[in-house]
Amino acid sequence: MNAAGMMSDLQMRMSKKIAQLTKVIYHLNNKNEDHDFDLQELSEQYESEIEQILQDAADKINHFKAQIKSHEDDAAVAEALKALKAEHDAERAK
Repeated sequence: MNAAGMMSDLQMRMSKKIAQLTKVIYHLNNKNEDHDFDLQELSEQYESEIEQILQDAADKINHFKAQIKSHEDDAAVAEALKALKAEHDAERAK
């Protein structure tokens, strides 16, 4: 083979290798972007789930606070009724 033929063969093989490497780089770049997208989506799902859990917990706390307030109000009414009844009985006893 002459020098021009060897140079042409070498240039062709290098061009093929460059094309292969370009494909590999393109594939890895796309794979990385896909991974980043999946990671971002998963992160958003977790954040949404955390927000829902916090909202549910706040709702339960508010419900229990309302129940406690209701029981305290009921106890205050019962105490007032008891005091009024004792006062009434004292008036009747006179």
